[in-house]
Amino acid sequence: MGIKIFKIPSIILLLTFLLYGCSSNNEKFTVEELKISFQNMRLTPNNINVVEKSEINLNITSDVEGTLHIHGYNIKAKISKNKVSKITINLNATGSFPIAFHHEKNHLEHSSNIDKHGVLFESDMIMKGESFVYNISQELSGKIIKFHDHMSHTLTGEIMVMEQGDAKNVTIYYENKRFNPSNVMVASGSNITWENNSHDKIKIISGPPPGSHEDEHDNHDTQEENNKETIVGKLLVNPK
Repeated sequence: MGIKIFKIPSIILLLTFLLYGCSSNNEKFTVEELKISFQNMRLTPNNINVVEKSEINLNITSDVEGTLHIHGYNIKAKISKNKVSKITINLNATGSFPIAFHHEKNHLEHSSNIDKHGVLFESDMIMKGESFVYNISQELSGKIIKFHDHMSHTLTGEIMVMEQGDAKNVTIYYENKRFNPSNVMVASGSNITWENNSHDKIKIISGPPPGSHEDEHDNHDTQEENNKETIVGKLLVNPK
């Protein structure tokens, strides 16, 4: 009888161990394929929701060449224009990880003519509630248009004109002593509107501010341009 008393708990423990072992062995390391679009400096979906202890393949279609940098995972991958680029990520850490975009050097080269002060456009004084509109012509395709506020030379921005894409209307707001957004990407035929939402008066002029010497394209300025990055989305890794 003593043997039978201890035999039943032993069998239960053995069965529990076997069941746990089977469930652990059946737990698979999943691989997920995701289609991602990067158009007009926007990542779609903007937040990529995934689960840890898995692997994802980001299949990215883009309208521009450059590098995507996933902070935290320290992944830097080249993406090509009008082609599918693949980024594989082994998800071993949870949290929210910013995704940044770096332009290729050749996309940062501009024509010396359009970089000259006021060559493309110069607004009148823009008061609170007023705006200024500029239309991007076809000959500016593939160019980068710099602009600044004549009343505050430290306030600058850029318009990157794509070689392909649909025209659209973009508004750049002046508020809290800054442009929002300061950098935009559009196609030719688009209208850019600067709208003053502050009590400051502003005057929008194309080209870099006077005295910046940016038209000389020295090595220091070129390096600063290449180091610029834009946060375009987030990788959200949830616990399994």
